[in-house]
Amino acid sequence: MANESIDVTESVLFYLGLAKYISTRGTCPTKQVGAVIVDEGLNIVLSTGLNDAPRGLQRCGAECQNRTIGENSKSCQAIHAEMNAILNAARVGIPITKATMYVTISPCLNCARAIIQSGISAVYASSMSPYEKALDILKQAGVKTAIVSGVSLPRVIMPPWMTSEDTSG
Repeated sequence: MANESIDVTESVLFYLGLAKYISTRGTCPTKQVGAVIVDEGLNIVLSTGLNDAPRGLQRCGAECQNRTIGENSKSCQAIHAEMNAILNAARVGIPITKATMYVTISPCLNCARAIIQSGISAVYASSMSPYEKALDILKQAGVKTAIVSGVSLPRVIMPPWMTSEDTSG
């Protein structure tokens, strides 16, 4: 996924770092992925997603622990982060047309199709997946794409009441 006319700004690094942070909450034992959908004009987060089972369903179990990515996917309950972010926005009626998606790994073919169909106009990823065809169809559909390496987790400062340490003195 070549960097095609997309500037790597501080906000790009922030949102990729946020996607990385969100990925740490994923329950898929095979791959933790995070996605953030942003309205660039308003500079606000519209939706987020992570690799996780659908609401109300049991999360992946032992059968997923040792599987190779892309194999035996019939036993996996997880929804990919990109699809989860798109569906979360749809669930509450948030339009994501012309939005930008930030994701920790470039999308698979099914997620690329959903990105195109939902009207997302750009995708930034902090690492490359093995799904070359997904990148091809994103480009064919006019979705701008970029891989931005070297993204670290944003520093999160927790308020004292959210930490495990008692700071009341």
